[in-house]
Amino acid sequence: MNHGVSHNIIQDLRDAALKFFQLPAKERMRLHSQNFGASVSYSTSFNPKYEKVREWRDTLSFNRFPGRCDGFQEAPTICK
Repeated sequence: MNHGVSHNIIQDLRDAALKFFQLPAKERMRLHSQNFGASVSYSTSFNPKYEKVREWRDTLSFNRFPGRCDGFQEAPTICK
């Protein structure tokens, strides 16, 4: 269970996510991107330009591409 990740690390991740999602929308939107290759991105829908009703889901993504970007290093300070 949890692939060997300690309970403390999982709880720290949950706490960091909670802090981020409690930020005002304007703050969260600074990371808004539909570029799935971005190192860090926040989204509320897969394609908000075309969808009339947004999915009821917010996502904060961290990508790591060796030699290109490291989302964990570029994470918002509140998430560290």
